[in-house]
Amino acid sequence: MPRFSYSPAMVEFLRDQYRVMALKDLVVVFNAEFGLAKTFSEIHSALKNHHIVSGRQGSEITRGHSRLFSPAQVAFIRTRYQDLTYTELAAALADAFGIAVTAGQIRTFVRNHHITCGRSGRFEKGNRSWNSGTKGQGLTGRNKTSFAKGNIPSNTRELGAERISKDGYVEVKVAEQNPYTGCPTRFKAKHVVVWEQANGQLPPGMMLRFLDGNPLNCDPANLVLISRGENAILNKSGLTGMPAEIMPSCIHYARLRKKMAEKTRRK
Repeated sequence: MPRFSYSPAMVEFLRDQYRVMALKDLVVVFNAEFGLAKTFSEIHSALKNHHIVSGRQGSEITRGHSRLFSPAQVAFIRTRYQDLTYTELAAALADAFGIAVTAGQIRTFVRNHHITCGRSGRFEKGNRSWNSGTKGQGLTGRNKTSFAKGNIPSNTRELGAERISKDGYVEVKVAEQNPYTGCPTRFKAKHVVVWEQANGQLPPGMMLRFLDGNPLNCDPANLVLISRGENAILNKSGLTGMPAEIMPSCIHYARLRKKMAEKTRRK
């Protein structure tokens, strides 16, 4: 297919009209003038190939004009926004002009164009509030009879109740003050509770590992006390998924590695 060649008259037309109209409008009038069906990209390429520039500043043509609404629609919005909400105004635009816009688009438009509804948002003198006359019905303020003294919420868990945490550990409710809320009871990791019942409080910097890797198995024989540094070595060495029968050897290896690292740092 031979390459299309723009005549001098076409080039001059583009040069003159591009100074006063946007490219999308130039495509329409050019095709109407010469009976062609050039696309947006084709006209854009023609302008570049013939070194035609508009000479305008960036938004000189479109400044002050809405790309979403026509002038008639903008006037409609300015008038009806006085007594309609965003949702109601979107529906009114659909009825009047057959366009589909959202309440969010209306909200953005009126804010960007500094269109105000004239309403203050306050209760004017003489207005009646929606909850007027409902005093004592529990619709305003606290209802003093909702919770009688001594009532226990239906979702209260008894001491010793267990649950599974979001991390997959068993937690048990114990009579121990919650350090975060000050409540006299709290949920605590069951494997920690089981170990502390036999050995006392967990030492600082230490943690418990499950020999079989199952966090639901809180049997004391399945728990081993290690330091957090030793645990890091196990994780970095890829030894966390080893069978339970060889995990003690893996832990001894981690302890040896930790001691060797400490001696190296001292030297």
